[in-house]
Amino acid sequence: MKALIICNDFPPLNSIGADRPYSWYKYFKKNGIEPIVVTKNWKGEIQNSYDVISNISNTYNTEQSELGSIIRTPHATTLPEKIIKSCGIKSCVIFRKAITFLYKLLSFHCSFFDQHYPLYKAAKSFLKKNNVDIIITSGEPFILNKYGFLLSQSFSLPWIADYRDGWYCNHVTSISNNALTKILRWNEYMCEKKWIRQSTAISTVDPLLAETLKQMHAKPAIVCYNGFWEIYPTAQHTSTLPVTLCHTGTLTPGQRVEFLLEAVKELIEEKRIQETDISMQFIGLEYFEEQYKRVITYSSSLHNCIKTTPRVPYNEAIRMSQSSDFLINFTEEHNTAIYAKTYTYMACGKKILVLPTDNSLLEETVTKYSLGNTFTDKQTLQNFICEMVAAKKNGTLDTRITNTAGLEFFSRAHQTKLFSEEIKKIVSC
Repeated sequence: MKALIICNDFPPLNSIGADRPYSWYKYFKKNGIEPIVVTKNWKGEIQNSYDVISNISNTYNTEQSELGSIIRTPHATTLPEKIIKSCGIKSCVIFRKAITFLYKLLSFHCSFFDQHYPLYKAAKSFLKKNNVDIIITSGEPFILNKYGFLLSQSFSLPWIADYRDGWYCNHVTSISNNALTKILRWNEYMCEKKWIRQSTAISTVDPLLAETLKQMHAKPAIVCYNGFWEIYPTAQHTSTLPVTLCHTGTLTPGQRVEFLLEAVKELIEEKRIQETDISMQFIGLEYFEEQYKRVITYSSSLHNCIKTTPRVPYNEAIRMSQSSDFLINFTEEHNTAIYAKTYTYMACGKKILVLPTDNSLLEETVTKYSLGNTFTDKQTLQNFICEMVAAKKNGTLDTRITNTAGLEFFSRAHQTKLFSEEIKKIVSC
């Protein structure tokens, strides 16, 4: 059985989106599916969005390995990108924004404005000469769903539309009041309805989004969690105070960090614990200036127990996470998701604290697979902290995740195995 995978992000590009199709490329063969990946000809890693312009080769390239095949295509450079390349990032800013809007609006209807069109041409050229059993498009960019729609129709093949995030139901764009964003959303929603109704099935990253998409498009929805690559070896852990709570990476304005800060502040002011009993680490927070200020200025009572860092190398972030007692997921009030950091936390093997509970996806995941604790109110969290401080004082605190089966379920290898089983069912129908 052969699967043609069309994706924009793929190694050596260093993005979360690249890991998902790469895990299929890496593990499909073990599960009886030969992958053929059509992607961009990335040169290497990028540090920001403007690196994309100079980090894609202008040539086609084909690679073969024991895992499968990769067809790498050029990037169709847009006019705004050409201006940046020739004149610099500060040139013609307003004009570039206007043209970028037109590209986004028209790219779904006219290939001239579609910077990803070489992916479609390469996939179509391959299918004219070779047989496959199924097509998988993994977005964003969601224009790839147009390619899945066209190729599925032209070659009479089943097609799975993979969503790494919501399209019309994206939680970021859905709350935007920007008039131009609303125009783009309406335009893309019309395209989404037209194309996805012709898909064989939908796949996505969690059960909540799967159910939303299933209801929206009346299509079967497969859950394939993003997962983690491997469980990291156990790191050396200190058995002395303080109890260390660690948060890694982005803290959004909507994530309720104050739930923890207020709980600890009251414990210290009421002298139920000492400042030296607890440490709250925020790895990489100093990179996000507004959120950094939000945390460190919350209360003078917390100055000695809040530790922050600038961005640190990935391996160092892992080491710091593993040497902590608990790893923290802050939730948003009106949005729930299994964040990328959640899978990294799982790989570290330390218990996860959901603060506060989202009464939804994160709570269900952490509870069902015995990955940590969730908290509905401040008093319950405070009692938990006091108990953990006492346990660490007497040397009985153990915060390792002991449900190895629960962890292994979320490995990328296992998730690809489950996805492969669903693909085989579709092809055999």
